[in-house]
This record gives sequence, C-alpha cells and structure tokens, in this order.
Amino acid sequence: MIKKWRAQNLRILKVINLIMCFGFIFFFQRMTFAAGPHSHGSAKLSIVMEKNKGTIEFSVDSGAIYGFEHMALKPADQKRRDDGVNRLRTNISKIIDFDPSLKCILTESKIDAFVSENDHKSKSVNAKRQATHGELKAEYNFVCEKSPQGSKLNLAFGKIFPSIHDLDVQIIGEERQSKQEVEGKEGKVQL
Repeated sequence: MIKKWRAQNLRILKVINLIMCFGFIFFFQRMTFAAGPHSHGSAKLSIVMEKNKGTIEFSVDSGAIYGFEHMALKPADQKRRDDGVNRLRTNISKIIDFDPSLKCILTESKIDAFVSENDHKSKSVNAKRQATHGELKAEYNFVCEKSPQGSKLNLAFGKIFPSIHDLDVQIIGEERQSKQEVEGKEGKVQL
C-alpha cells in the first residue's frame, strides 16, 4: 500500500517538475527576448523531455528564415515570409533528426512567423507595423518508441538556412539538464 502511494506521488512530482521546467523555459525566453535585441545568425532551441516524449521550441531572428525582420505588409514580403516558413515545415525532419532506431515522430505544434518586442509591450496594430526586429518562433512535439534520453540528436539548421551559424541548445530531461552549443551548419547534441 505504501509503495503504491509513493509511486503515485513520484509520478505526480515528475509531472509537476516537468510543468515547472516548461514554465521556466517560457519565462526565460520571454525575458531574454524582452531584454534587448537578438543576435543575427544565432538561434535558440529548447528541448524538454519526459520518458519517450517531449517538446522542442525554436526561436531565431526572422531575417535568417525569410530575409527581413519587419512585418510583412507588401505582397512580395508576404510571399518571402510564407516561402521561408514552408521551407522550415518541409525540412524539419532533416533539420531536427533523431536517431532512427528510436523511431521518433516529430509534429508541428505552432509556428509564429513574426514575433516582435512590441508584441510583448503593445497589442496595437500601429506598434506592430513599426516593429523593426522580429523573430520566428516554432514549437514541435515528439514521441518516440524508445526514450531519446542519452542519445545524440543531429541538428542541421544551417544547412537549410545558411544565415544560422550558431545554435544555443538547452535540454531538460527527467534526470539531467544541460546547455550545449552547435556552431556551423550542423552538429550533434547529447540528449
């Protein structure tokens, strides 16, 4: 009876811990973004895992994805923005590549093609139009047949988007947390 109660409480604590980790990632990403300008060519990737599933959040200056950082108001800019987002969508399994033996499925949760500092301060349309530095933010979920913790994850953002040459990766798992960096077109991180 006591062992069953301990096991249930342990599961509850793990879920609470995972929720807190998501909250901290969200909070620190917002604080980092609101604190000042982004760095061109640098991107951020946050990975949170529990057992065989998890979430990946990606953020980068929008210029690295579609060539400019202002809100796309002109039809030509809207096409370039949409083409960049579609290139991310169609190549995500090449960009974020799990070990094939894990049999992971990566699915898009959402992509915000333009998030500006003004989005955090003002919701007015005029403030958004005046924004000069925007970011693309994307969120993905994954489920694997085997736990990816301890495996290597191939990341190739720079192969598809050559303007990205530095990727800061934060990984939060059930048993460990780490911060790693990928420089150049591609590299591997330890999950």
